[in-house]
Amino acid sequence: MPINRDDPRALHLQVADELRLRIHEGEFGVGKIPSLDKLSKEYGVTEVTAHNAVKLLQQEGIVASAPGRGTFVKAQDSSDGAVSSGEGKALREEIRALAERVARIEDQLKALG
Repeated sequence: MPINRDDPRALHLQVADELRLRIHEGEFGVGKIPSLDKLSKEYGVTEVTAHNAVKLLQQEGIVASAPGRGTFVKAQDSSDGAVSSGEGKALREEIRALAERVARIEDQLKALG
């Protein structure tokens, strides 16, 4: 699922948002997330961008890295405000729709100016 290049957000933020939703939807469980190489290919970004996205999730306490072993989803307290699978999917669609609206508005503004 390549990143939307028309989305005004930085690429690493888009990747981090997608990973965060996939984690909250339980796609990885409390387990290993894909390597930076796989993430970069999956999202159509550089490994540096994928690394910056994962680093952001580390700073948020969502994942932890083990040198030489990979990056793993940390166990989340169910009372931490995490969204359910259905809510995550709905949020993902809303984020995509809003990103498309923002891109269209920016295009309109460019055309005016």
